[in-house]
Amino acid sequence: NYYVIDFIAVRDALAKIVATLDHYVLLPTEHKLIDVVSEGDAVRATFRDRTWQFPRGDCVLLPVENTTAELLARWIAGCLADELAERTGQRPARLRVEVDECRGQIGSYEVVDA
Repeated sequence: NYYVIDFIAVRDALAKIVATLDHYVLLPTEHKLIDVVSEGDAVRATFRDRTWQFPRGDCVLLPVENTTAELLARWIAGCLADELAERTGQRPARLRVEVDECRGQIGSYEVVDA
């Protein structure tokens, strides 16, 4: 029908992904120096001699090296490509995701043949 993608599918897919992240403590599980361990109802993050503990329900453990805007954009792009493939039956040929940390600070990730 001469359109690039169904914008309703993009909106709904992205809203689903963002809802899993919004208002949670985002912890990287692949960081070389931060050890993140989920134990029952708690998550413990340790960096050198410092330790933090959070309620498990307040955290999202992400398979990323760090929770920078750039790496979050990469993770979101992968999730979005998968979600769009499920919703539309096709993966986008090109996909760009930007994560806005604050005014003027944006991390982006672009993938071709997502």
